[in-house]
Amino acid sequence: MWSVSGMPRWGVSSRRAGISRADGRRRLCQADGMGTEVEPRVFSRADRAAYRQKVRTSLDVFAQMLSEARFDFELPMTGLEIELNLVDERAEPAMRNAEVLAAIADPSFQTELGQFNIEINVAPRRLAGDGFTGFEEQVRASLNAADTKAREVGARLVMI
Repeated sequence: MWSVSGMPRWGVSSRRAGISRADGRRRLCQADGMGTEVEPRVFSRADRAAYRQKVRTSLDVFAQMLSEARFDFELPMTGLEIELNLVDERAEPAMRNAEVLAAIADPSFQTELGQFNIEINVAPRRLAGDGFTGFEEQVRASLNAADTKAREVGARLVMI
């Protein structure tokens, strides 16, 4: 869902999102104090057409990959991207993703849209044998180490 300001509204109630200010800007999530002020943005017909073309191109590439059997069905594998929120000692959003990422110092962890979000990208691995167990062990070790580092800068990791 998109707010009136053109910014995505994930998990934001319409009661709180897009509240106008006297200066014409919108404040998302104003009610709970974690908002980001954004300038209103208008998308033209050309903008929407360009976006639709990008989506079509991506779908065409995906269709080509499927038709050329570019997926290995005999040795299935997958990767993971896990979204994380950062919270402080009161379980309130911690606007510290840059500090947390610097403390973690692991390229598997990346920024996300909000200053209270990060993500971990887990490299693809085969699902056969101990594939799922291997994922669990790798992810748990990475998240435990990252949470320890995040605590050093006053934040905790919460999986969303």
